[in-house]
Amino acid sequence: MTPVEVAVTTSRKICLGALALVLVGLAVDRLLVSSETLQPARAAASPLPSPVLAAAKAAPGAPAAATGSFASPQPARMAERLKALAAGPDHDPAAIREAFAPSDAWLALLTAPKEKDIKVDLAAEFARRHRLTSLLLAGPAGCAVVDGKVLRIGQQIDGFRLVGLAPDGAMFRSVREEAEAKLPLLTTSP
Repeated sequence: MTPVEVAVTTSRKICLGALALVLVGLAVDRLLVSSETLQPARAAASPLPSPVLAAAKAAPGAPAAATGSFASPQPARMAERLKALAAGPDHDPAAIREAFAPSDAWLALLTAPKEKDIKVDLAAEFARRHRLTSLLLAGPAGCAVVDGKVLRIGQQIDGFRLVGLAPDGAMFRSVREEAEAKLPLLTTSP
């Protein structure tokens, strides 16, 4: 068997350098920085008062009694802290609400307006959505081309009935409400 030569490229050098930095950082963290030096900072940052600290504050001259899980120098686990809170006098299970439920103030902002509060101009909406491209006014019954569809007088499109034709546009009336829309004839500019 012949040995395989591996070319050390610039990208491999960068990866090896980054790996070396990570390993050095891990070694410094595990070997040089001791966890005892961090204990006072952790105790000060804890949102719950430690019973050992509370006992020391209550009787400064008396030694603190080491009982239960508080004798250990390690910080209390989350489950232990929750149990201690639940056993406390301020705990009222009826006052606890669903943690992931939105507040009533947020729900009030998210509710949709009532249908009667919504004032939609059906005629303007119809005129905005449709385009009249041509008219045929010859004969007693003319027709209009709206959005590429040929409509005779009396036919409907989108809830509006074609009721009249004029040289400059077509008149539509809503079949649901009292609304009339006039579509102007599109003209091309020279």
